[in-house]
Amino acid sequence: AYENSRVTKVGDYAFAYCSKLTTVSFPNATSIGAYVFRSCTSLTTASFPNVTSIGNYAFVYCTSLTTASFPNVTSIGGSAFASCTSLTTASFPNVTSIGSSAFSNCTHLESFYVLASSVATLSGSNVFLNTPMSKSSYLGYFGSIYVPASLVDSYKSKVYWSAYSARITAYEG
Repeated sequence: AYENSRVTKVGDYAFAYCSKLTTVSFPNATSIGAYVFRSCTSLTTASFPNVTSIGNYAFVYCTSLTTASFPNVTSIGGSAFASCTSLTTASFPNVTSIGSSAFSNCTHLESFYVLASSVATLSGSNVFLNTPMSKSSYLGYFGSIYVPASLVDSYKSKVYWSAYSARITAYEG
């Protein structure tokens, strides 16, 4: 476990390949760089309540991470959570921009929450490639993308989101 309340930015590669790291907490950090937690295969919990941006590949191959909850993130970099094969729930209530392949190969991603007051931008149709959000049923079940009820139709028709229209559900929270 690692906690640091003084750090405001976690730099590129800071904890890459720390295979024994299980928990990280940076209560005052506002940004996470690229590849910061790459291949931290024992990481199960990451707490970043004030982070607004997540860099490219920041959590790639964090195969033990089960939940990603980032209440203030507005920007998620490309492949940021790619191949996080244990990730089941991802909550980004304020996200406005999601990078290419951000959640690709998250084979157990069942619930994705994107609740900002405007439709978030996807940088490609591969953001949820090989996840329960994708159209194919090879995984045997489907996931849900929860959006504000007032934006369901907008999400379903928006470029790149339309590929996941069958997974888009009104959030009644």
